[in-house]
Amino acid sequence: MNLRYRVELDQSEREALAAMLSGGKHAARKLKRAQILLAAHAGQDAASIAAAVAVGESTVYRTKRRFVERGLDAALAEQARPGARRKLSGKEEALLIATACANPPAGRARWTLELLADTFVQLTEHEALSRETVRRRLAENDLKPWRKNMWCIPKVDAEYVARMQDVLDLYAETPDPQRPVVCFDECDGLEASRKRRRCAVYTRKSTDEGLDQDFNSIDAQRDAGHAYIASQRAEGWIPVADDYDDPAYSGGNMERPGLKRLLADIERGLIDIVVVYKIDRLTRSLADFSKMVEVFERQDVSFVSVTQQFNTTTSMGRLMLNVLLSFAQFEREVTGERIRDKIAASKRKGMWMGGVPPLGYDVLHRKLMVNEVEATVVRRLFAEFPRAASTTLFVQRLRHEGVMTKSWVAQSGNDRVGKLMDKGALYKILNNPVYLGQIRHKEISYPGEHEPIVTQAQWDAVQAALTSKPTGVSRGQIRTERPALLKGLICTTDGRAMTPHTTKGRGGRLYRYYLSTRDAQEGYGASDVKMLPAGEVEEAVVAQLRGILRAPEMVARVWREVTRSSDTHDMTEMQVAVALSRIDIVWENLFPLEQHRIVQLLVERVVVSPRELRVQLHRNGIEHFALDVVRAAGGKSVPAIAGEALA
Repeated sequence: MNLRYRVELDQSEREALAAMLSGGKHAARKLKRAQILLAAHAGQDAASIAAAVAVGESTVYRTKRRFVERGLDAALAEQARPGARRKLSGKEEALLIATACANPPAGRARWTLELLADTFVQLTEHEALSRETVRRRLAENDLKPWRKNMWCIPKVDAEYVARMQDVLDLYAETPDPQRPVVCFDECDGLEASRKRRRCAVYTRKSTDEGLDQDFNSIDAQRDAGHAYIASQRAEGWIPVADDYDDPAYSGGNMERPGLKRLLADIERGLIDIVVVYKIDRLTRSLADFSKMVEVFERQDVSFVSVTQQFNTTTSMGRLMLNVLLSFAQFEREVTGERIRDKIAASKRKGMWMGGVPPLGYDVLHRKLMVNEVEATVVRRLFAEFPRAASTTLFVQRLRHEGVMTKSWVAQSGNDRVGKLMDKGALYKILNNPVYLGQIRHKEISYPGEHEPIVTQAQWDAVQAALTSKPTGVSRGQIRTERPALLKGLICTTDGRAMTPHTTKGRGGRLYRYYLSTRDAQEGYGASDVKMLPAGEVEEAVVAQLRGILRAPEMVARVWREVTRSSDTHDMTEMQVAVALSRIDIVWENLFPLEQHRIVQLLVERVVVSPRELRVQLHRNGIEHFALDVVRAAGGKSVPAIAGEALA
């Protein structure tokens, strides 16, 4: 949480915001700001608030900042957008309109955009004026001077009076169906068909650098997009209620919350035009862009870049976009190769290239410096591990003594607190050549610039011990080739998975168990759930599935479904019950892999606690399986039933 902009509402402010939300008589933007402030007061972080309110994290940040700096009213109020600076002053626009309403120069039948621009330059001190500027100013005033018959005249004369008399006489007459009348003072077909186009502005910045500034890159992109929409308001363009921001997200993939919201709203038909500052703000991947274009075309959505003139509604526009994105992707790949080559060359020189500093070292001026307090722990690990009788017992002793992994402060200022030592962290330390004074790059170690913590003799002794020590729970432990029925499904109440383990007893007999990953990493006894016999647990789960399949409620539901099918509509409820009662025979005739597949389809999770075993089923999964069994049971052998049920 950013404590600099911490939202603390008093009782009256909370009541006012609650009343605003319950009333629902305010603009959507204002209601979302109220939701943001209430959530921030409750202590939620920016990411959670953004996801709940369906806004970008930068919107959350700006709302909190305005509240802290300027109060509740300012935080809720709509902020004025600067828009694009107009090229013509008020007097100059009036001159342009007057010129368009005047008679064209001698020898010209009507005004054109180019003729108006050239005439305006002659009348003013402007060095040049684009036809687009002229077109926009005329469109704002609904002027079309290039039309032959135009009701904008410079002065009242006899010709004007005669025309107006004809028009007034026409309106005074009784409408005659046999005499159609065309009124040229009404809007033309193009203007009548013009509709409002809902425009969404999407912004993105790859890093979080500068996002805490009052006006950052996201704000600049957003303002440019809204200014462009404002310039097209004569075409019916209007902004949607909220913007789609992705601060500190890479354009190399589509895993961005703002982009996901944008695509979801497009699929819901809420957006007509997507506006971005540059194309690479939307994506840097040609493959991802192709996917987005398919969504745009399917939903009839246009794509506009403020600084690059592209129109994706034409084949030429799509070709140009693909060419540009190909070069953008090429540049990104070349940059990545250049960075990777730089890292490889630096590591060959023994330089530290960043990342989580290993236990025993701190990073100072981009170099590894020995932390003597932590180095003592590392030296102890290298000295005692070769003499330890059991890796599991060694880790348990370390945890009992409170030996921790590395704690460090990230560049962002966040504290990364270490955890109690486990097997994974221990093996990572013992296999890291950095403690020997080396830097590893792609399995090759190079002499490093930093000081070593252990000697070559200590390193060799540890490597020899690693190859000779068993890494499992017991020396007789091996993995079975028979698939564990509940592998990937069974876990403890704290969410830790239970993995299959096998031990070999006297006489070579195999014993299968499910063991908590916590016990596997921290030593046996760390988890509340002890090692469970795999056969007993699997039989309990299968028995529960059998009971559900044979239950009267299941028989009734399946019978109702099969009677709707043309192939099985004549089956009786008794026949359905008999078919389901044969599930035991079907199960016994299945191969282990087929049994494993069925359990994976029916069971979502098996949660084990010291006192109970709870089976969570996939919704409708077991009913669909029962239907398959019944439909396959009509006069077929047991193996055939099993095969069709799995098909």
